[in-house]
Amino acid sequence: MLMNGNYEYAQLTESVSGTGVVLPALPDTADWHFVGWSESEFWSLSERPLGIVSEGTTVYPESDMTLWATYLYYPIAMDEPVIELLSGEYIYMNGETGHAIAGVPQNGKMSYAVADPTDMNQRYAIEFNAACDSATIKHVATGTYIGYNNSAQLASKASKWLVFHDYAFTGFYAIIKNKTYILFTDIPDGYGNISAGLFQTDNVSSTFTLLLCAREKPDVVYTCHPECEVGIHQVNDEMRSPNQTETTLMHFGGYKLVLKNGHKELRKQ
Repeated sequence: MLMNGNYEYAQLTESVSGTGVVLPALPDTADWHFVGWSESEFWSLSERPLGIVSEGTTVYPESDMTLWATYLYYPIAMDEPVIELLSGEYIYMNGETGHAIAGVPQNGKMSYAVADPTDMNQRYAIEFNAACDSATIKHVATGTYIGYNNSAQLASKASKWLVFHDYAFTGFYAIIKNKTYILFTDIPDGYGNISAGLFQTDNVSSTFTLLLCAREKPDVVYTCHPECEVGIHQVNDEMRSPNQTETTLMHFGGYKLVLKNGHKELRKQ
């Protein structure tokens, strides 16, 4: 059984014993961001709980079980994409899904999680060269480099990543055996599982990847009960006049980042 707050969201049943069930995603709300599913129910935690299972994961229950939708509150107005490339600590995310790479390479792949600039497992030290057209990536918590091998799989080694950067969009890619592969968060394996890894593409600019600055932990709340009230986003929600010009830079959950008269604002959609 899947619970969303005090309400039953769905019941999932294996079509054939042992085939598992795939956990769905739930939409964000104005104040809460869905991060996955928990076997334990809780009301308010200031640290990310252990054992959160991401959406899209196949689980194999041995008996009837209940999972609770888990949400995160934090002021997303601070999490704007990086415009100017400088060496430092970042998280690397898919701007369309809101997922970021997490951890270190295992079996040629990596984990992903809902982007959270306060999560140390998503924090990477990125060292750009002088021209900012190549970089190395290192997992801050473990000191492990994120690289790749000649089989187009991720590896724990210092590799030179090529850099695509166009205003708010930044992607790391490699050319291996005359093919182009971008480091990407949401790659399906054809069996219902999704992971981060190298995705072959002919156009790195078509992948909606972003860098967000890693930052110190603000007051965050994790909960299985998003019906409780915690804080208000500092968001400009006024309607623009016909004479004002604005450009949408990105969509993030229930918000969009716009450029209006030379200034960036985060707006409810």
